[in-house]
Amino acid sequence: MADRICITGIGVVSPIGIGKEEFLSSLKNGRSGIEEIKEFDTHFSRSKGGGLIRSFHPKDFIPVSKIRRLDRASQFAIAAAKLALADAKFAVTETNSSRIGVVLGSGFCGLSSSEEFHRGRF
Repeated sequence: MADRICITGIGVVSPIGIGKEEFLSSLKNGRSGIEEIKEFDTHFSRSKGGGLIRSFHPKDFIPVSKIRRLDRASQFAIAAAKLALADAKFAVTETNSSRIGVVLGSGFCGLSSSEEFHRGRF
């Protein structure tokens, strides 16, 4: 069973584009998503640059009433999954939901939520 995998759709949320078309266009044009980090103090780090996702609007993908409950990384994951489903022209139903999987790549997922939790505990 595990040897039968089919990639049918791609969803991208990245510093160089939201969605497959914008992302591929940025790649083709050599656009870099790395820039100087100004959102927080980087004095503790040798690296002063990072890939920040600035053009993301969670309400484009998630009901406003649910946005507050999700950290930014979870918002990215939901958006990427919805983009991949749209790219595949696929709708999730009760009859096919057990045959669907997601492969997600992320770095430091939910880090800000973890930090906020630990600050509240201690």
